[in-house]
Amino acid sequence: MQVTFAFYCVIVYLLVITVVGIYFGKKVKTQEDYSVAGALFQRRSSSEPSWQRGWERERSSADPAASGYQYGLMAAIAFSMGSPVGQFVLSFVAKKIRRMNAQTVPEVIEKVYGSLARVLATVIIMLAYIGIVAYQYKGVGLILNSILGVPENIGTLIAFGVIVVTALFGGLYSVAYTDFLSCCMMMAGLFIGVPMAISMAGGWSWVAANIPPGHLGFGSISFPQLLGFFFPVFFYVMGDQNMYQRFFAAKDEKTAMQSGIGWMLGCTATYFFVAAAAIAARALYPNINAAQSFVHLATHGMPTIIGGICVAAITAFIVTTANSFLLSVGVNMSWDVYARFVNPEAPTERKLFVSRASVLGSAFSPTW
Repeated sequence: MQVTFAFYCVIVYLLVITVVGIYFGKKVKTQEDYSVAGALFQRRSSSEPSWQRGWERERSSADPAASGYQYGLMAAIAFSMGSPVGQFVLSFVAKKIRRMNAQTVPEVIEKVYGSLARVLATVIIMLAYIGIVAYQYKGVGLILNSILGVPENIGTLIAFGVIVVTALFGGLYSVAYTDFLSCCMMMAGLFIGVPMAISMAGGWSWVAANIPPGHLGFGSISFPQLLGFFFPVFFYVMGDQNMYQRFFAAKDEKTAMQSGIGWMLGCTATYFFVAAAAIAARALYPNINAAQSFVHLATHGMPTIIGGICVAAITAFIVTTANSFLLSVGVNMSWDVYARFVNPEAPTERKLFVSRASVLGSAFSPTW
């Protein structure tokens, strides 16, 4: 096992977010606290935990960077912009979303299409999100193995433990604050590390001279293919329950809209740095795996401290993606199934128990 600075960054971060999850678990007293951090966001603006949510994709830097590395700058931009454009559209309906005072997307769907639609939406979301969680475990294991030398099965078990603890105990409290910390780390890595990597390589002119012809434009793909990068992410953001939960948790309607705009602007700025990182990685390391381009640039092309922070942030975003989806599944089971059809009169403590039990069951289900 390679004991590097990046290794220490990752291990320390995983320990920190585990402690945060346990700490905020003490603040969770009701189902509303667990699912929308009720008491917290009724007192505070949710703009910080909300706008950076767009960064928290399991593909946060991997897919845009891989696309840019393999196909060119416009591919990275097209892939990246699906998220902020979706956020821009959502920001105009954020007030209406907040006004609904709901907890889940199926609950909103029922208001328009009826109870059957709510059941179908719940089933679809739960199946999709459990599947996503399954490859988050594997993703962290692969990163810890390929970059830090940790055995893959040990890395996967570490990911499982951290993901379950943060989702099971702290709910949206811990998810929001660990997201925010991850966002700060990644922005530091991008805004400082990427320019430094390009400068250390010989400047942008050197990078441009050492990439395939056309790589600063459309590269080897057509405009319809670029749309194929853009629209899946765009539609994903438009319907992602995690996004709506942040609006539900906002202090008020105005805050919900402001957080949507801030969310969009922050993501737009950071994704351009991801695109630049992809192009720099292609110039510096033309024969590596495209999916590892950003991580490789962080560990080999950036100063040690900044690169370590980037690797830790990449790992953290995979973790926080997984615990967010586990949280959503738990809330769906408690709110859309148990409280809606099984025991509508259940006290909030009982619904909280069902949420946590569902999170725990969902966490283990990918291993069955």
